[in-house]
Amino acid sequence: MKRSIVGFAGLVLAFGFALPVYSQETDVPRYEPLEECFLEMPEDVAFDCGRVVVPEFPDLRSNKTLTLGVIRLRSTSDQPREPIVFGSGGPGGSAFTLLEIGALSDQDGYYAQLLANHDLIFFSQRGTAFSDPFLACFAVNDIADKYLAGDYPGWRELEQDKLDRFKSCYDDFVSAGVDFAAFNSLENAADIDSIRALFGYDKIFYYGESYGTLLGQHLLREYPETLAAVVLDGALTTTYPSWETELDERYERALGYVVDLCAADDACSSAYPDLEDAINEMYERLQAEPYRFSVEGVDFEVDAEQFSLALYDALYDVTQLRFIPQIVNSMRNDTPNDTAPGFFVAPLPAQTETSLAYMMHFAVVCAEDPTSSLDEAFSLDSLRFELVTDYVNLDAGEYVEMCSHMNLPMLPAEKDAPVISDVPVLILNGGFDPVTPDFTAQPIAEALSNAFSVTFKYGDHVQGAIDACAHSIMQQFFANPGTAPKSSCANDPGRFEFALP
Repeated sequence: MKRSIVGFAGLVLAFGFALPVYSQETDVPRYEPLEECFLEMPEDVAFDCGRVVVPEFPDLRSNKTLTLGVIRLRSTSDQPREPIVFGSGGPGGSAFTLLEIGALSDQDGYYAQLLANHDLIFFSQRGTAFSDPFLACFAVNDIADKYLAGDYPGWRELEQDKLDRFKSCYDDFVSAGVDFAAFNSLENAADIDSIRALFGYDKIFYYGESYGTLLGQHLLREYPETLAAVVLDGALTTTYPSWETELDERYERALGYVVDLCAADDACSSAYPDLEDAINEMYERLQAEPYRFSVEGVDFEVDAEQFSLALYDALYDVTQLRFIPQIVNSMRNDTPNDTAPGFFVAPLPAQTETSLAYMMHFAVVCAEDPTSSLDEAFSLDSLRFELVTDYVNLDAGEYVEMCSHMNLPMLPAEKDAPVISDVPVLILNGGFDPVTPDFTAQPIAEALSNAFSVTFKYGDHVQGAIDACAHSIMQQFFANPGTAPKSSCANDPGRFEFALP
């Protein structure tokens, strides 16, 4: 799901974009190999790299084509089983990021084990990095500089500036001839089927992370005969009528989970004996007056809305959420350390040439599950953490404005129904996850006759990139999709521990 993170040292990126428009000159879809790949590939890995040219619309209502980047790692087996196709998150994220941090680094040998039996296929979804067009929005990049210069009276003004720039990016693409109705989950699913057919496979295994789990469910509905098995990692049901459905409960549960685990941990509870009170107290203080601090000569100001957004953002990643008790306590005692700047600038928007494609993100969301009202994001009668309201209003408000501005045709209503299938499906979710907690996957499993669900007690959003336990579970599943994998390691804290003073 959407997340905007930029490193503290990289806040001043600025790019432009060019928009090639292609016409159909030969049959589509087609594969065009490249002599120089998108990424620098290891010499000891056999691979194919190229572009897949697909029609703008599968029904050929236009004569335009789009291009997708594709990298296939070839199996070391002479007789490999079905390939594994990797679907990235966002929507708008790049699958080549997973290729780089996962398959090419391969810290625990998991991907080498997969290559012993499968080809591995990574592709750029239409509109994302390494595809054409790349539906990015580089206009947001100087917002970070403006924030550091103190140009915004508060976070809400920053958010409005960001929204205005998003709208301008969309308008520029429309003026350049982009038809955003071509960028949705049904078209993405058709592209996967085109890649399958072009490479000559009858069936595939599919692994989807985050938004890729929604895409996986559309594959299950539209192309079930082509699927040997499916992994949904960070799973969100298609049945939610709005992208922001139950957003308050998702955030509340995740933050409460952090507080409860800290209370149950001797070291954390000793260092931060009243974390829940501290969070609520800091939020009340920030509503009255922003918190100001300076680190290494740079001045920062944090108001209540930014505080709410930063805590939510941290919940995506265990390497960040472990600092939540420490950050809150340091603010309460007015002793911020050098971890605070990165924590609070993390939600700043940043567009790079390889990061999440903002305009593709909104195109998919606003076609699939547009948010038309802030009310759609609220489901709880009362809140344990009042700060949840600020985040929900900011995030849902962004989708309300963008979906109204883009005014895209929606997918048919029946595409929101539960997907009924007997294809083997493995569902993975993380205990800390604020966007796809395990309860968002329950409707998926209930409609599938051959599904296995695993919740990682100390997992965040998406398990499969580098987690050794998830790798063990998925390896078992790919080997025997009809058998429940052994998953006791999902309760192991591993190297997770809260940051202490």
